[in-house]
Amino acid sequence: QYHPLAGVPSDTVVRLVGCKDPPRRQVLNTMVQTKERWEQERQSLKESEMSERRAAFLQSVIKGHEDWRQEQKERRDLVKKVCKEIGNRVRAKEREQLRHIEKAKRARLQALKSDNIAEYRKHIQESKNERMKTVVSRMDDYMQKLGANIGNA
Repeated sequence: QYHPLAGVPSDTVVRLVGCKDPPRRQVLNTMVQTKERWEQERQSLKESEMSERRAAFLQSVIKGHEDWRQEQKERRDLVKKVCKEIGNRVRAKEREQLRHIEKAKRARLQALKSDNIAEYRKHIQESKNERMKTVVSRMDDYMQKLGANIGNA
């Protein structure tokens, strides 16, 4: 909608026309009032449009924030799940290693109880216990020296 006096101040319109005739003056006043009403409507329309835009913007910001929080929650949950799974796998591997160590100990003790020296030495060599290897090697040295001393006597 275009008003013929849009953008022209009201007092300028009255001065330009300079009319003293009452009917013309009334028409002019009506035109000025119409122009002012039109400008007020336009201003209120701008304000309502701005408030609608502002409301839409704020809604989009709030929605974006909610989406971001949901995404962060999902990430935290995923990280917790992965950490729990890693912990479970580490514990399972530790249990498996302990089972293997216990099995080796039982086999070594069984070999020692059954006087199977070759089997017992094999288990000692396979074990990673340096102290035990040292003790067995010293024992072998002493046994050889003892055997040599007995053989010489």
